[in-house]
Amino acid sequence: MLNDTYFLNFDAKKIFLKTQVTVDASNLAANLSIPADVTIDPLVLGFGIGMKF
Repeated sequence: MLNDTYFLNFDAKKIFLKTQVTVDASNLAANLSIPADVTIDPLVLGFGIGMKF
């Protein structure tokens, strides 16, 4: 609480994902298929100002 009316809010979230990806390059002359491991681990931050009324 900043005072009787206003307050601040902050949060942080870490998301861990792992996925299997295949790149489709069939439009190329070599007609390639490329497997790849992809790790997606975003950090999501949030900040808010609130008002109690």
